[in-house]
Amino acid sequence: MKTIVVAGAMLAGSVFAAVPVIDPASISARQDGGHTVIIGYTMNPATEGDTAPAIITVDVLTNYTENAEVKWASIGGEHLATLSGDANKLVEHTADYKHNILWDPTKEGLPNFKFDANDIKIEITAWATNSPPAYWIIDLAHPDDRSYDRYYPDVEKIPLTVTNILYKTDRLVFRRIPAKGVTWKMGSTETAGNFRYHYVTFSYDYWMAIYEMTNSQYSKLKQFTSNNALPAVNTIEMWRGSPTGTSKYNWPSNGHESVYYAMKDIRKKLGGIMVDLPTHSEWEFACRAGSSTKYCNGDTEADLAKVAWYGGNATEVQEVGTKEPNAWGMYDMHGNVAEWTLDKCTELSADPVWDPTGPMQDDATDGTKSAVCGGDYTSTAAQCASGTGVGYQKAQVSRAARLTLPIQ
Repeated sequence: MKTIVVAGAMLAGSVFAAVPVIDPASISARQDGGHTVIIGYTMNPATEGDTAPAIITVDVLTNYTENAEVKWASIGGEHLATLSGDANKLVEHTADYKHNILWDPTKEGLPNFKFDANDIKIEITAWATNSPPAYWIIDLAHPDDRSYDRYYPDVEKIPLTVTNILYKTDRLVFRRIPAKGVTWKMGSTETAGNFRYHYVTFSYDYWMAIYEMTNSQYSKLKQFTSNNALPAVNTIEMWRGSPTGTSKYNWPSNGHESVYYAMKDIRKKLGGIMVDLPTHSEWEFACRAGSSTKYCNGDTEADLAKVAWYGGNATEVQEVGTKEPNAWGMYDMHGNVAEWTLDKCTELSADPVWDPTGPMQDDATDGTKSAVCGGDYTSTAAQCASGTGVGYQKAQVSRAARLTLPIQ
C-alpha cells in the first residue's frame, strides 16, 4: 500500500510520530545584496536512522516592542507571506540535514528592512505529524499535493489574516480541536430525550474546518463554477450517501471509510484525505470551545448576536466569517446555515460515554433523521444554542457541511 503522510490526517497509510530535532546553534540568517533574507537551519533525526519528517513552523521576532516587559515579539503573519522553502510545511530529511528558507520583507510592508541579529531573531519549531500545530491550510489550486499545505501555530501567524476572502474561496482552513483526554458535559437539559445532559470523553484531537464549506470551495473540489463565500448546502444523502438502512454508506456501522456522492469526490480531489461530517459530539465540543454557557460566548441573546446571523438580525444567508469567532477561532457555529452531523436521532442516556458515534439505528418513531446543529439565519435564539441546535431533521433537507477528520 502506498504510504501518504500528512500531519494528523486519517489516510490510507501511516502517520509518523517521532519528532526531529532543530539544532538552535544551526539557525542562521543573512540578507543578500538585494532584499531577500536567507535563513538556514539543521534538522536532525529524532534517533539515528529515523527518517520521520516533521512539520516546521517559522516566526520572525523583533525586540522593538511596545511593551517594555516583553523582550521579543512576533512581527506577525501579515509580514511573513513571502516565506518560501522549508517553512510552515511538512519537511522531509535531506542527506546533509540542512534546510533553507527565503523571505523578502520588502514585499511585506517593510520596505526599509535591514537584517540585524541584535534586533531580529528567527524562531524555528519542529512538530510531530501526529501532534501538529493549531492550523492546517490546504491550497485548492493544488488540493492533492501536500507540498502546498501550510501549517501555523496560531491564528496571528497566518498571512493576510484568516478572514481574508482567499481563505473562504481558494483555501481550506482547519483548526486543531484540543479534545484528547477532555471530559465535558454535552446537552442542554436534565430531561430525558435527544439533548439530555451526559458526560463525553474523547481519546483523540481532530481537525475541523473553521468555516462551513463555501460554494467556491465546493466548486473547486467538484469542478463546477461558483465563486462566492456563501455556505454550500446539500441533503445529507448528497453529502455522503444514505445515512440509514443497510447501505454501505451507513454511519456508524460502516465508519468513515465508506462514503458516496460529494464526500467521495472531495476525498479524491484532496488526495485521499478522509474528511467527513463531524459527529454530534465533535460538533458541539468545537462549538462550545471550552464554554458551558448557552452559546459559545455567553448566555444572552446579545452574546449570540456577536457570533451569529440568526432570526434576530438577518433575513438571508451571509458570507461566512463575518461575525466574531468562538474562543478556538471557529466561525458561524451558531446561525447562518445549520450544519449536518453524522448522528442519527435517538433518546440519549445520562450515562457517560467515550468517543461517541451516535446510535446504530434511528428511533422508529422518528424515521430517517440526522442531527442538525447550530441553527440558521431564520432560527430563534433558542434554536442556535450550543447544546440544542435545530434538532433532528429528515435526510432530504439541505444543510451545510463542516469538514472534519480525526488526528491519528
